[in-house]
Amino acid sequence: MAREVKAILKVLQREGCTVKTTGGGHWRVSRTGCQSITIAKTPSDGRTLKNIRADVRRYLGIDL
Repeated sequence: MAREVKAILKVLQREGCTVKTTGGGHWRVSRTGCQSITIAKTPSDGRTLKNIRADVRRYLGIDL
């Protein structure tokens, strides 16, 4: 599942988002004029990808 998260992060970078690592082992994704979101580096929940896509659409305005 971490592989899919990395693929999503690459798409977000191409869309103009900034991806940084937090001290707690997560990814912080931000975009100018939008609220930032936090994504776990090693997600364990089966619904993680669906929730990430929903957060990206809701907070960053990007439809994956």
